[in-house]
Amino acid sequence: KDSLVALRASRKSLNDRIISASDLKAHTIKLESMRRGKKDKYEFTDRAKHTNRLAVSFELAENKLAAAGIHNLHVVVYAPAGDILGDNANQFTIQPEGRESTFTRNKEVNYPAEGGKIFFNWDETETYTKGTYRVEVYSDGKLTGQSQIELR
Repeated sequence: KDSLVALRASRKSLNDRIISASDLKAHTIKLESMRRGKKDKYEFTDRAKHTNRLAVSFELAENKLAAAGIHNLHVVVYAPAGDILGDNANQFTIQPEGRESTFTRNKEVNYPAEGGKIFFNWDETETYTKGTYRVEVYSDGKLTGQSQIELR
């Protein structure tokens, strides 16, 4: 009887590891501030008062265990005061807690066909303030990476 319990526990542990290994992973996550320059072309800046756009980019790592098909990506950008940039009506569920959170931008990708480099932009709705902006990237509700930028 004890060996059956141990076998079930071992099987559950192995299944949990496989599920975790099958998650999409983001790497080389960048959060960059940009200003609208001449002829409406965007240029990089580190000044809060010049920033018109925050740009998030990252790559999805190849993962042979990840299920092929549609995956939901969410980006959450935090202002220096801790507020989330975005519409409070935009909600998604963070796994495994099941907690609802606001997101800044989202996108569905058909993995692996649309894997590779992913881009999100957040254009100015208010003036950006000085401080550290932080971004979190979620794949199917699971945190897959984060980055930050300091605006002067």
